[in-house]
Amino acid sequence: MEVEQLSFFSLPARPAVAVCCMDGRSFHAEPAESWMQRLVNGVEYFILVGGHQMALRPTQKPSEGIPSGHEYYHYSVGESLYTGVFVGRDSA
Repeated sequence: MEVEQLSFFSLPARPAVAVCCMDGRSFHAEPAESWMQRLVNGVEYFILVGGHQMALRPTQKPSEGIPSGHEYYHYSVGESLYTGVFVGRDSA
């Protein structure tokens, strides 16, 4: 059984649009699921990239601070910049 504690001070993120910093493609961003939050510290959203779930967590870097060649896993959601990491869980 999985139990999740909710707090008034940690309201879930709302669905949003994530824009890839590499090529400008848009992805439908959903609030992170509880199992994703246990895997990735600070994750707020997830998107589907090529059929795989990518967890997005905020970064303090400005968009101009993304190192060259690393734009592919950086996404903007509104005015905020996020880094992405692929996540998955065992289906067995």
